Amino acid sequence: MMIRHIFIAAMKEGVSEEIIREIAKKLRGLKEKYPTVRAGENLGWYANNTQVALTADFADKRSWEAFVNSPEHAAIARDSMKYYDPDFIFASQFELED
Repeated sequence: MMIRHIFIAAMKEGVSEEIIREIAKKLRGLKEKYPTVRAGENLGWYANNTQVALTADFADKRSWEAFVNSPEHAAIARDSMKYYDPDFIFASQFELED
């Protein structure tokens, strides 16, 4: 059973494009330790209000928990949370079908 984790977030009003790019870069950097991570800035092709997104696949809940509780993930969350709009932070995990 593979689990896909999806995270998307919008920024508070007034957050610069430079900060958004830096957050996306940090999220992409998680790929060094977690190879299934894919992250980046929203391309804005569909009407919405989010700026960054991340997906990652995990073998099971335990490996997902290791990712979420890792020092690398915690550092990004700590440094980025002040920029996220608390009403527009979403995460979901679902089982991938074979």
